[in-house]
Amino acid sequence: MKKTITFYMVLLSLNLIAQQLPNNSFENWTTESFDDLNYYFDGSEEGNHNVFKDSDSYEGNYAIKMLTVEDNDEDLIAGFFINFNPDNFDGGIAYTSHVDSVKFHYKAHLIAQDSANFLAYFKKDGEIIGGKIIKLAADKNTDDWTEYSFATDMEAGVTPDTLLIGAASSNVLGDVDLEEGSWFMLDDIEMISNTLPEPDKIPNNDFEDWNTIEINHPEDFETSLQWQLIPPSIVRIDNESTDGQYSIKLINVLENTDEESRVISGLVTNGHITDSWPFPGGMALSEVPNSVSYDVKAKRAYNEAGGITFTFKKDGNEVYSNGKDYESDITDFIHEEIALDITEPVDTLVMQIWNGDIEGSELQIDNIELHYPLGIQNNMEISELKAFPVPAVNTLKFEIKSLKNSPLRIEITGMNGKKIIEKEFSLSSGTHQLNMDISQLPPGTYIYNIITGNNVIHKTFLKQ
Repeated sequence: MKKTITFYMVLLSLNLIAQQLPNNSFENWTTESFDDLNYYFDGSEEGNHNVFKDSDSYEGNYAIKMLTVEDNDEDLIAGFFINFNPDNFDGGIAYTSHVDSVKFHYKAHLIAQDSANFLAYFKKDGEIIGGKIIKLAADKNTDDWTEYSFATDMEAGVTPDTLLIGAASSNVLGDVDLEEGSWFMLDDIEMISNTLPEPDKIPNNDFEDWNTIEINHPEDFETSLQWQLIPPSIVRIDNESTDGQYSIKLINVLENTDEESRVISGLVTNGHITDSWPFPGGMALSEVPNSVSYDVKAKRAYNEAGGITFTFKKDGNEVYSNGKDYESDITDFIHEEIALDITEPVDTLVMQIWNGDIEGSELQIDNIELHYPLGIQNNMEISELKAFPVPAVNTLKFEIKSLKNSPLRIEITGMNGKKIIEKEFSLSSGTHQLNMDISQLPPGTYIYNIITGNNVIHKTFLKQ
């Protein structure tokens, strides 16, 4: 038993020689939880923690608190909620009561020249017929619940068909700079009519209705989740992987403010997401790989391209780039390997997985691996090795490039290091395809060992 354990530990140490992309099989994730305001699109859905369910309420159990915060790019982002598209003021909700004034209760802490915004516009046949945008400046700051009301200036007898409503913790509509730390709390929004005893209430007017959301983020990567969290454009897939427990799926989704909203495209990188391409940042390289492999599934809307790109840099400048696009559906994982013809010095690798721009496109990735010239690194007799399919069913196939005439042995072991299958080959110089019958193995994860002389290459594989 001691000999078996020692042998297995040696194999593990050999596997650590080659430098790999951190979290290359997407096994490590962090989970964040937050409260999402129902019936509205709010700032937290955009990946910023700036809208909160607060138990300090005027009426009922909860109020809403909106906070101006700094995002990852050091830009200030106001907390907000809306039920319309702020780019063109389309959307809103159906509303058919004549309203003479709007009333709400608020608390505020607004800094310097910053001001909070509250908006209520009533529309009929696409035209605004009443309502306004209210700005509450620092002179309206209060730690006590305070009533505020304003006239809609809607003509008598006129009824709307649509209501646009929203609020923000900073002046998102003006020229004055936002101030980090400004906050604005709201509760109990009421519609007042001089002719109707009870005009229609707006949905969730007292901010009692929230939903707790959990979002998973892959460690060591930046993703499109920084733009929008709901619905998520990056998803952790459980028990559908080729290495370990998880894989990652990129999904193109619609922002859920209204049906004309923008598409959020799934994006993953080990660099830093900016407007430039390729992205800055990345992984520092101590060795130069000669190929990269990964496993992929795809669902493509209208044959739109999505794919994966590997960009190599030296001193911040792009030296070499390679990758692959996918325009057709791939229903089961396939194994891909991309040869890298890097002839100049490089010091950084930036990986970018992108999913196009059309709603419904999906790309699922697992088990990204960098491969190095084995003959140079480990003084071995073979220079290239590929094992497939992924996962294997009855036969595990190897494509091996031998540098010289050499005996070679392939062993299949369990994860405990116990040998199950062994087969010997005699290779001449050149490329060979070798097969191992694994049809008798139960489904699970195993190790294959490629042994030449005193050298060993080993890696796990999945038997289906």
